[in-house]
Amino acid sequence: MRLQFTILTLGLFITQAYSQAKNTLSATYAAGASNLTFFGRRQSDASYESQSGNIFGITYAQKLNRSFSFETGINFTNSNVKESSFGLGHTVNSYDNIKAVSIPALLKLSFLKYLYADFGFNISIQTNHTNYSLASNQSGIGCEGSAGAQYDLGKIKLFVAPYFQILSVGKFDRKASDEDLLNSGVKFGIGYNF
Repeated sequence: MRLQFTILTLGLFITQAYSQAKNTLSATYAAGASNLTFFGRRQSDASYESQSGNIFGITYAQKLNRSFSFETGINFTNSNVKESSFGLGHTVNSYDNIKAVSIPALLKLSFLKYLYADFGFNISIQTNHTNYSLASNQSGIGCEGSAGAQYDLGKIKLFVAPYFQILSVGKFDRKASDEDLLNSGVKFGIGYNF
């Protein structure tokens, strides 16, 4: 009886030691360009130029099976935008800063041991919109995705990937114009597997 208990206990420890983590908690940082784009009908003669933007976030991933996992978390976006329009015989440049909080819901596919791709939607709330803001309110439902490399060092996960994020393809304010904030660049992260 004692031998069976010892073998069972050793078997459980060995299984636990060689099993992969089911959850990951990560801190992410993304740097890149921010631009206002029109996915619908354009209502302005202005042009937009890419400016700097960054995203800080905390991500939680729950492994669904060997290849797929579900990710969610919270992201804090800080994006600069520039509008150029022609008026009174010369070009007028206007600048704005867009700050938003978003909650993503992503499906992640891990493949070829070190590679991954994720895609899904986000719900975002712009925290600094006023009546004098250059862009329309970016609160709404958007989408985001990335594809890159990941590496596990025991309990530590490192990853890097090009990414894109669109904050509000479907705006909460129906009267808002069709301008959508597009962020793109490179995302870095470090996580803890548990």
